[in-house]
Amino acid sequence: GGKDRIVAMCDKFYEKFFADSHVAQFVDDTTEPHGQRLGLWIAEKLTGQRSWSLLRSAAARTMSHEKSWSCPKRQEKDMGKRFGLADCRTWMRLFFWAAREEGLDRHEGFFSYLFAFIQSFVAVYERTAPPFAKESADWSLDLNNIESY
Repeated sequence: GGKDRIVAMCDKFYEKFFADSHVAQFVDDTTEPHGQRLGLWIAEKLTGQRSWSLLRSAAARTMSHEKSWSCPKRQEKDMGKRFGLADCRTWMRLFFWAAREEGLDRHEGFFSYLFAFIQSFVAVYERTAPPFAKESADWSLDLNNIESY
């Protein structure tokens, strides 16, 4: 497992992300290594071992999110707006779905830790989102949700 599994999970997450018409509006260039970047960032945050920060500047995450908020794919009325609750809920659903597909939920301790990390960190983007983390994680347990997606 380790860092490579987290990066693989984030690659799966971005496949779902780019296919979702709602959240895809936040990324203009789908050829960039988004999964690798997110995976390395998460691995670094969870372990304390530098991997993401060896490749990216300290301001890279903030600059990437600012770029997302002003992505040309967004409607003009939403240009420059930060992520909202619907954005964060969709993001978390896709994220936990990808984690389950990668089998990370079979490691209960790790999945609980990952869940708590995401639940805590999503508040940085939308303060009302953390209470929806459980529903978002459980969403991918229902095969009807996956099949209708």
